[in-house]
Amino acid sequence: MAVLGTQVIKSIQRGSTAGSGSTTINAVDLSKSFVSASFANGVGRGKQDLSGAGWAMSSLASGAALASTTSITITQGTFYSSQSTASANAVCYWEVIEYV
Repeated sequence: MAVLGTQVIKSIQRGSTAGSGSTTINAVDLSKSFVSASFANGVGRGKQDLSGAGWAMSSLASGAALASTTSITITQGTFYSSQSTASANAVCYWEVIEYV
């Protein structure tokens, strides 16, 4: 097994993005990098109206992916109910780690 020493991380980039879209980052090698993301206000809730006009919402799905060597694509969750469709207004806190 090869010994890499104490320096295995080349760079770490961090930031936050509100809503969906693309975020520009410094260039990374896609074969040696990954993105980690967490979301605030991006969790869905379900509710059943007991008055007889019941409705339910689906779960939200939010994510982040390396779209190219210089950008991250953020996907904001959307919930659906029998009454409306709305976005989650999620804030994505992301981190791109590139290894040597």
